[in-house]
Amino acid sequence: MSEAETAKTLDANLTTVTIGDNDIDFKHETESFNQYLNEMTQNDKINPAFNFLMRTVVDEHKDSLKKILLKGTLVNGSLALNIAGVLAQEYNEGVTVSLKKRKS
Repeated sequence: MSEAETAKTLDANLTTVTIGDNDIDFKHETESFNQYLNEMTQNDKINPAFNFLMRTVVDEHKDSLKKILLKGTLVNGSLALNIAGVLAQEYNEGVTVSLKKRKS
């Protein structure tokens, strides 16, 4: 694979999310997304979301993302879940899922 093809593949595996005035790049990794879903429990959704974001954010943006998500030592749960939700939409890969009710 040429250098240009490698760069194009890397770009295709990145998703940029704009958070306020910051563009933050995340690696598109199905394994990490599946791990995030498997880590969620009835009583813990925020920590798995934060961990998922930190696992998939590119190294150059880790510090920026931490500054956005952390209020002191606490994670802004609403924001973490919102960003994780935006990224989750990317994992659908354009597939639309809908419910079709049967006529009685």
